[in-house]
Amino acid sequence: MRLIIVVLLLLTFTSEIEATDPVSIINDFYKSLQTIQGNFIQKSTIKELKKTMTYNGRFYMKKGSLHIRYQGEKPHLIYINNNEMIIYKPAEKTAYKTPFDETKYGQTPIALISGLTDIKSDFNIKKISEKRLSLTPLKGMGQILNVDISINEDKEFPIESISMTDKVGNKIDVVFRDIVVNKEIDSKIFNFVAPHGITILQ
Repeated sequence: MRLIIVVLLLLTFTSEIEATDPVSIINDFYKSLQTIQGNFIQKSTIKELKKTMTYNGRFYMKKGSLHIRYQGEKPHLIYINNNEMIIYKPAEKTAYKTPFDETKYGQTPIALISGLTDIKSDFNIKKISEKRLSLTPLKGMGQILNVDISINEDKEFPIESISMTDKVGNKIDVVFRDIVVNKEIDSKIFNFVAPHGITILQ
């Protein structure tokens, strides 16, 4: 009888550990994910220039599609659909169309959250603390050297922030705010419709 109780206690304890493990928290979140939308603050630090630029904006994501709106003095819009990325800069009246894959995460760090569906397969994982992971890509992701993720299991969207470092020491920090999960998003948001007079460059 005592042995059975001990075994049950161990099983319960193990389940609790797994439930609070950062990797398990991320994996469980993506299993039920349909859409995400919310705000972000991005700080990009260029090591050689010793310069940090701060951006803020909003993003919308569903399986296979992502739309990012950077706000500020030089706003620009990013559309990612079916492995194609369009960057539209209204002030320049120009849109740039290019293929999109994992090597472009350094250019569009928000897009990294769409690539965390199976982090055990894509990254070497180091647990820094109960709420922080350090991820090293197992395959080519452009210039990305390392990604740190901060976790908050009490939030609907458990990823509080990501910090991306490239091979020359540049760093991008993204903090997420006001995130809404699995709320229906109008599909039109993900489609780029070129305004009249816009030049599209391949």
